[in-house]
Amino acid sequence: MTEYDDDQHAVIEAEAKERQQREDNDIKFVMSSKQGRRVVWDLLGRGKVFASTFAADAQVSAFNEGQRNLALSLFSKVMAVCPDLYLTMADEASKQESL
Repeated sequence: MTEYDDDQHAVIEAEAKERQQREDNDIKFVMSSKQGRRVVWDLLGRGKVFASTFAADAQVSAFNEGQRNLALSLFSKVMAVCPDLYLTMADEASKQESL
């Protein structure tokens, strides 16, 4: 590699790190409010993170798996960034469902 390539590589790595930090901060911001946790819980539920995606129709199953894939991505980010707030969210949802 040339010196230019090394410099360009360092810039790309720094931008990726900054983008990741921004995403982490966004997740923390959303999860830090009760309203945000309700929205995330709803998305996880609609995405069937904790349910089967099976349907007799293969196309419906494929669609459900696509939704689940996005929800699992969100779940993974939440668990990586603020697992303690996930537990808070689950507790709040449990209390709300028992009303």
